Amino acid sequence: MSSSPKSNRAASEAPDLPALIRRAGLRVTKPRLALLKALADANGPVSIEQLHSAVGKEACDLVTVYRCMGTFERNRVVARSYFHDGTTLFRLVKGETDRYSYHVLSKSTNEVAPLDPAASARIKSVVQQIEKTLRDQGYTDVGHIVEFFGTRS
Repeated sequence: MSSSPKSNRAASEAPDLPALIRRAGLRVTKPRLALLKALADANGPVSIEQLHSAVGKEACDLVTVYRCMGTFERNRVVARSYFHDGTTLFRLVKGETDRYSYHVLSKSTNEVAPLDPAASARIKSVVQQIEKTLRDQGYTDVGHIVEFFGTRS
């Protein structure tokens, strides 16, 4: 997990944050925009505390961060994952392909690294098959969490 949620992301890659909020059926507010910008600028999944630090307590209090992340998760704007110690992490979901983005969390360095594209594609295929089977069985609002942890020597 990077200690600073900053990135050298090109401006052309920046998502239209107000549009993401509106597509979720939510009202665009300054705290929501600030939180999504911090997520968009992050190098990987970040904790609530990192988000709060990135936006500053002037932008929103800690309770607002928790509430916004819960609302964003229910509306599929963010995805939740967990660090090996149980810390909850969030990442921005800009589109359907981001729902199937997988990472490995290093226990030794606390870094979050994406899995290689071939491995992610294989996992995505299996997860989509399982999600379809569950929907065929009558389940709705189907989701998943797949986490990988490891210690790099």
